[in-house]
Amino acid sequence: MKIPIILYSLLLITGSVWAAEAEKQAQIMLNYFKTGDYKSAEVKAKKLIKKFPDYVAMYNALGLCLQLQKKFSEAIKYYKIAIQMNPNFSIAINNLGNTYHAMGDLKNAQSSFEKAIERNPKLTFAICNLGNVKKDLNNFDQNNFKDLHKFYKFQDTALQNLHRHKHMRKQRHFLEHRD
Repeated sequence: MKIPIILYSLLLITGSVWAAEAEKQAQIMLNYFKTGDYKSAEVKAKKLIKKFPDYVAMYNALGLCLQLQKKFSEAIKYYKIAIQMNPNFSIAINNLGNTYHAMGDLKNAQSSFEKAIERNPKLTFAICNLGNVKKDLNNFDQNNFKDLHKFYKFQDTALQNLHRHKHMRKQRHFLEHRD
């Protein structure tokens, strides 16, 4: 499981009054998560949900913490809450599919990945996950994934642009702060 998935989902905070406080508390939870302390991250996420019950992304984050501790049934519960609150939350739908896949429930995993792709056709990791599940089901049709290379090319280009931007920013900083 990659950390960026949770980073993206934590950015989905709405512009309500509590957003700044929720974001501050979420950062603490995220720090636990990044260090692999999933139990502390779970505890913090549960406290955040009690305090900010409309914080949809935190249900997904809690599901992820639980999934990584192999508490699959509980993870599914929180992913489903996140999806119920926001039916277009493709990352939570994908994470639900990952949990089903980890449990060996390939049919529900496939269904979840298909729904995630339906909601967001450019969600490359959901496309890859669907391919892996179909392969596990001996139902892999390469023609269904013919556009996958386009997504990888798009992703590679985005990463190259990000790297180029960071390098240019470092050069600019050096030029502005040299003696």
